[in-house]
Amino acid sequence: MTHRIRYILLITLSLLWIGSVNLHAEQAKIPPFRITQTNGDVFYAKDLPAGKPLIIIYFSPDCADCLDFMHSFFPKIHHFDNANIAMISYLPLQEVQRFAKRFNVKQYSNVVIGTEAPALFIRDYFHIVEIPFLALYDKEGNKICTYQGSIPLHTVMTLFRKLK
Repeated sequence: MTHRIRYILLITLSLLWIGSVNLHAEQAKIPPFRITQTNGDVFYAKDLPAGKPLIIIYFSPDCADCLDFMHSFFPKIHHFDNANIAMISYLPLQEVQRFAKRFNVKQYSNVVIGTEAPALFIRDYFHIVEIPFLALYDKEGNKICTYQGSIPLHTVMTLFRKLK
């Protein structure tokens, strides 16, 4: 190879590497999601109260594994009183409304629940292939962990306690 071709190849590889580093850094921060809440209002990630850890739970109201997780999560939700919790589904708003009513989600002031339908931004952002899905972020917005399918709630609780 000539010196010029090597130089062009080096520059190209460097730019690709820088792009992948930026993408990784971007995905380590809270995604700029948008959901329609059960009351019909639109909620943006930027509307979350600052300075608190965030738990994103991606679910389906008719998924058996999701319901099993919710039955274990809601009795322990007070362990997460100091967190923002965003519960996001991809199903139509009416199904999310029924789910929210079933679990009386409105009683939890730190929980926002809604649907991202018809867009699937969160699903694509995290490459979700199995639900339920959970992502935990610290109060600076740095991703701590993610889980798909089987969510070890005790482990999430332990990690969350260390964030305080």
